Amino acid sequence: MSVVLPAFKVTELVQCLCDPQYFNLRISADDINRPTPQVVQMIYAACLDYFMGLRPESLEAPKTLLLGRMQFPELFADSVPLMMFHQHVTNLTKIAQVDFFTLQDLTRPDAARTRKILSALVNFAKFKQERQATVDGVAARSEALKERRGELAGENERLRSATAQLREQRAQDEPQAKQARVEMEQALSELSRLKQHQTVLASEIDKLKNHKGELNKAITHYQSLLHNAQQIGHTSTARLVQSPDRQKRAIADMGDELAAERAAEAGLEKRTKDLKIRLEYMDSFNNDIQACIAVLNVIEVEQGRVDGAYRHSAHLRDGIDQKQKDHTALSVRFQQLSRQVDNARERLERTQRTATEKREAIRAQMAAFRSEHEVISTERTERRKEYEGKLERNSKLEQDTRELELSHEQEMNALQSTSGVARTRLMEEKKMWRKDHPFGFWAKPMKGADGTLNLLVWEAGIPGKAGSAWEHGVYKLNVAFPEDYPSKPPKCKFTPPLFHPNVYPSGTVCLSILDEEKGWKPAITLKQIVLGVQELLTDPNASDPAQVEAYTMFKNDKSGYEWVAISKSHTI
Repeated sequence: MSVVLPAFKVTELVQCLCDPQYFNLRISADDINRPTPQVVQMIYAACLDYFMGLRPESLEAPKTLLLGRMQFPELFADSVPLMMFHQHVTNLTKIAQVDFFTLQDLTRPDAARTRKILSALVNFAKFKQERQATVDGVAARSEALKERRGELAGENERLRSATAQLREQRAQDEPQAKQARVEMEQALSELSRLKQHQTVLASEIDKLKNHKGELNKAITHYQSLLHNAQQIGHTSTARLVQSPDRQKRAIADMGDELAAERAAEAGLEKRTKDLKIRLEYMDSFNNDIQACIAVLNVIEVEQGRVDGAYRHSAHLRDGIDQKQKDHTALSVRFQQLSRQVDNARERLERTQRTATEKREAIRAQMAAFRSEHEVISTERTERRKEYEGKLERNSKLEQDTRELELSHEQEMNALQSTSGVARTRLMEEKKMWRKDHPFGFWAKPMKGADGTLNLLVWEAGIPGKAGSAWEHGVYKLNVAFPEDYPSKPPKCKFTPPLFHPNVYPSGTVCLSILDEEKGWKPAITLKQIVLGVQELLTDPNASDPAQVEAYTMFKNDKSGYEWVAISKSHTI
């Protein structure tokens, strides 16, 4: 869908097109008001250079390559560059929101259409000038992204090398890691055994602590008993004065009790020392266990680090495997592209060989044509001599011609009577055409020098058939009716002549219904004649050629024939 853009005045267009900031052309308002193919093509070439950096010399290489692949390049030497230029300008106008640009805007430009197209291009140029800073910024960001991409590629290479080093280091550290895992498993089993032994020792320590408490209670009890005994001793000393024997017995009893208490106290002290020794041993053993636990914690931390390094190495290995898969896929794709390039090169070589063979064949044909031309020239010289002899004989026949004047007058009278029939029929044809004629066609008798209608000479317009290469044009046809029409067919002639297999170089149409010896019937009307000519334009009769060049191209390259035919044709 096209966007409606404001149309500039002719003076504004000329000012912008001549501005060195934009197109830097040298044109005038008359070039816009009355455009010619040369001027508009020069303007569009400047637009291609300004917007796309495409110069005319850059089209030379593709044109040469394309013409080199054609069987008859000399026939397309003018049309191929024009079609390539038209394609580039069409792409540019589509970008400028113009979707109605056609080949006619290059070959037969219209002032109004040219002004609309140039207004769109000028609007696009102003928009481009206003957004140039943004475009430059985007280009700068694009370059920065490209540089960043290169840096990331280098970083990727460094990571690959680091991964390779880690893999080598891991391979070197793998035996030590296995040994560390074995030692850790042994340490864990020893730790489990020590924990069990610690539990047993803790229960024994609790028992010893309970026994120590009981012993402390016993010591306290014995100390209280000793204190009581001392008090009793003091009391007994006071009683010795009164009863020495009794005091002796009491002292003996107390000595026995004291000896027993001392023995018990010595046993308690010995057992206390044993308990202290065992407690010190238990504390030392507990410290050793705590040290083992700390060592095991360090081993667990190191094992976690080793496991993390192993997982990181596995992740890097997966990344490397993926990169290797990508590299393999790219290698396969590269091989496929290499095979495609080889196949394309082989096809190009075959095409070049075929083109060379065709060129040789064409050269041979041209040599044959030259020899035939020489023969024809010789025959023409001989016929010219014969013609001069016939002129001499014609002078002798003048007298005979005078004698035939009477018979000629009689024939003229007969023809006049016949021409009356022809004019009557043509008047009927004129009435029928006014009442009913095909859409897009027109036909009318031409006026003579005195301004009167000449019913024997008509002028008609033949539109191209829809869906064909001729559909965008209306082609002028002259129809000359003979005096003995409708007994004999009219003669139809395109003016100017068309590039068509069934149109003679003079423009005369070669059609079966216009040939008295083939398909002509007196009942055929003017409507049927123009419809038959239109059908002949779309569907040439290859079995009855009238123009050698058009017939040869139609047989060998139909699409190229259509381009040449349309480019050489002139519509009304």
